[in-house]
Amino acid sequence: MPGSCPAVYGYRIRIASRSESMQSGSVKRQAWGQLRLMPPGTLRQWMLCRIRLQVAALKRVDTATGRTVLLDPAAGRNKKTYCRGPIDLTYKTMGYILSSVTAKTGLGSRNCPWLIKAKPGQRINVTVYDFSSRSRTDDVAKKSLIQGTASKAICPVYATLSEGGKMFGGVLDTTRIGICGSEKRRRWVYTSRGSSLSVKMVNMSADSAKNINFMLKYEGE
Repeated sequence: MPGSCPAVYGYRIRIASRSESMQSGSVKRQAWGQLRLMPPGTLRQWMLCRIRLQVAALKRVDTATGRTVLLDPAAGRNKKTYCRGPIDLTYKTMGYILSSVTAKTGLGSRNCPWLIKAKPGQRINVTVYDFSSRSRTDDVAKKSLIQGTASKAICPVYATLSEGGKMFGGVLDTTRIGICGSEKRRRWVYTSRGSSLSVKMVNMSADSAKNINFMLKYEGE
């Protein structure tokens, strides 16, 4: 049937099992029973079929050229992104997060944020390196523009940093900081209060990534 793969459920693998009788010292084979054995090659056919279906789901026809193209699995909201584990600063002191990596892989996006963990008692310093050719409000989506707290001016948001705090009056005190683009090439932006920090790149659409290029440096102290 088109769009389906051969069933591999309901089968059991035939494995020889033995039980030793300590009294007689002899080895007795247990009864096999009635097993429904999987036909040879069924599992391999199922795996190949699943791969073909996944590739077919990414294929689209380009209306301009009429050619079949393969879409990037990280592009689009409905595509599945395989998130990685937390960034561990226990065995290293610093590292970098690139906006270009998020744009290509989806790692560090809203659905797959980075989680940086330092040693207990340590704090995390974050510095932004802005390599964008220009910082203009029309380079980013309108929903990504926020009102600056210091200059009261609209700025393009590159990323957000957030960390959970302690409970105050039954309410979890959460800190959230927005990293904006600016004319400065290098800027310190935040020092965490605790030993863990969440990083989300909020502006990594295909159109925005053309004019936005930055890097975040994180360092435990």
